[in-house]
Amino acid sequence: MITAVLTLGWGCSKSDGDDDPGNPQTEPEKEGGIQSQGRTWYPIDFENDWHVNFTPGNETKPDWKSPSAQEYESWMIYQVTIPESFAYWASKDDMLAVFIDGQIRAAASPAYDTALGDKQTYKKFILKIMGDYEYSQDDAKFTYKYYNAKLKKIFSDEISDKFVPEKVLGVESPFCLYRFYESEPWTVNTSLKVALPDDIRQHIYTTDRLAVFVGDECRGITNIDDVSNLIFNVYGNVENETATLYFYRDQLGATRLTPDVKLNGAFMSFMVDGVTIQ
Repeated sequence: MITAVLTLGWGCSKSDGDDDPGNPQTEPEKEGGIQSQGRTWYPIDFENDWHVNFTPGNETKPDWKSPSAQEYESWMIYQVTIPESFAYWASKDDMLAVFIDGQIRAAASPAYDTALGDKQTYKKFILKIMGDYEYSQDDAKFTYKYYNAKLKKIFSDEISDKFVPEKVLGVESPFCLYRFYESEPWTVNTSLKVALPDDIRQHIYTTDRLAVFVGDECRGITNIDDVSNLIFNVYGNVENETATLYFYRDQLGATRLTPDVKLNGAFMSFMVDGVTIQ
């Protein structure tokens, strides 16, 4: 049976009397855990318990429209995956648009995955990004804007990219955005790059997840498509909060990884299971 301490650890809202967001919960008691692969795993309700509490807004669905193909000389096809932290909130009414140097170049609703049937995740978007050959010479500012219909809010991610005519990205291997920022209540964003221990990274499954908690609040989640480039955004209130990482696997549950990490509000690399910060 799962302990009360563990239940608080998986929830995403603050517990009564927890006044210090930088002080993580104590490690769950060993009773109730499953011993497997040299680790202790605890059962959780992943679908409902692991999600970031974003603050809802009041923005209406934007009228984003892809430009006409006649307006530009060429195109790129990007299949874009939104951050796993938004999976709990995703719906068929969401939208994703990309702007190049401030001009809209593509917009789309979530793609329908025939393999998932009625279990759609609404996390992937197929964008036909329009552009001219002149943009292939230099890097440009690509701004991705994501409208979440349940939260009624627009999130954005800005990256430097180059327009390459007829380029296809995100089909053979995932192209994941990870830096969608949030202003309230999370004012400090840390881009965390994590190196997983060998016993985990040797056998990765599509349903595996990694999450960061500060106290009993879930602050960030990522799926593990690429163990060599495992980067995701962790949402925070102040710099140097102490965070705990948990790894989730179907049939086993969640296991705590060590050591804890102090979030610096910038970019940082982190190796778990007894290896110190780089």
